[in-house]
Amino acid sequence: MTALTEQQRSALQDLLGRVAQGDKTAFGALYDSTSARLHALCLSLLKDRPEAEDVLQRVYVSVWREAGQGAAKGPVMEWLVTMTRDMALERLRNRAARGQMRANHRPEIAAVHVPERKATAPCLAKLDAEQADALRMIYFEGLSYADLASAMSVSVEELRDWLRPGLLNLRGETAA
Repeated sequence: MTALTEQQRSALQDLLGRVAQGDKTAFGALYDSTSARLHALCLSLLKDRPEAEDVLQRVYVSVWREAGQGAAKGPVMEWLVTMTRDMALERLRNRAARGQMRANHRPEIAAVHVPERKATAPCLAKLDAEQADALRMIYFEGLSYADLASAMSVSVEELRDWLRPGLLNLRGETAA
């Protein structure tokens, strides 16, 4: 998937403004314009279609409820991706807490990286929260650059450029 054009970003902003006023048609159009990307993000994180669909439904219920409260501070797609990512990660944490990790969640990735997670946690805490989350998803959760870039509506190169300063800071902190 490609990055959104300025016209598409503007159209999403307009749709969200109309959703904030209770426009159900605009809500449907917003869903039609964004759900495929958000579903792909959910699926890449959760590795479970029914759970991904459930999280996506929760995202759009939140959109309907929060649109009128000015919740989207910035570009709409980035707000939706952040909300989707947060809800999917919350679902993963809840799943792990219940001890119901599914075999297809790739628990081997999390197990291999436990020492690295502990070592990098203080360093990641110093980074921008979104950058730190993205680095965790890529390096510890097993999400590919391509999947994350697609969900964020940017190219892989743009994602790498955005992550590079945080990664360099992280490497500098862990080397010290």
